[in-house]
Amino acid sequence: MSTHVQLRLLGGFEMSVSGCTAARWLPNKARTLFAVLLVNAGHRVSKNRLEDLLWPDTGRPAGSSSLKVTVHGLRRELDARLGSDRDCLRIDYRDSGYLLRIGDEVTVDFLELERLSRQAREADRLGDPRTAAALYQRATACYHGEFLAGAAEDWVAEQREWLCSMTVRTLDYLAEQCLTTGDLMGAAEYSRQTLTMDPANEQAFRRIMWMHVSCGEADRVREWYNLCARRLRERLEAEPGEPTRWLLEQALRSPVARLNEFAAHG
Repeated sequence: MSTHVQLRLLGGFEMSVSGCTAARWLPNKARTLFAVLLVNAGHRVSKNRLEDLLWPDTGRPAGSSSLKVTVHGLRRELDARLGSDRDCLRIDYRDSGYLLRIGDEVTVDFLELERLSRQAREADRLGDPRTAAALYQRATACYHGEFLAGAAEDWVAEQREWLCSMTVRTLDYLAEQCLTTGDLMGAAEYSRQTLTMDPANEQAFRRIMWMHVSCGEADRVREWYNLCARRLRERLEAEPGEPTRWLLEQALRSPVARLNEFAAHG
């Protein structure tokens, strides 16, 4: 039976082989090396680049022997866990660099997120929003937290922000699709997820406010508006925009006036 390997770098660092999960199974340097090679899967990463990333503060180790030791240690750990299926995650040396080859039996959470997002964008471009939404939903299910949570290196921060931005755009798309079908609660739920990743996302606040406006819950609208205003001031030194203020005004008006205003806005 073929081995199925799952690698999780979002919200943790875990490797699961045929359902058997191991966390914190690599030394720090080998863990960093593996993550760099995964981000660049299928592409050669030069020895100089790897040395810069693994030893950013101390300079490159003399003769790059430390890199060779780290690569050897990573290969040994992968071989021990994969056994006869070791070729599904193979580190090759080529042109003064290293390249990670990933087999079809391996699923990497952040790479899967990127793949599904690309497919969703293509489906949307071709005029198939239903397929796009289904793919985006699968993409968001891959996101369990920050990329390599706790790591502070610049290259990690770059990858982390990219994946976070991609997921926020995905959630925005799904929320807007809910609005087009009149599913205000669904739009609010996706927007709530957005705020866990982008706490000052004014558009997400508006969608949540809109749901409460439609239910006549003025107090809830005011609370969300105040939270939005506070976040914008603290994080962006900005004030809520006109559309957000307009929603608050609608919530505070009489029901009849509010219905007339909604009718006027189509």
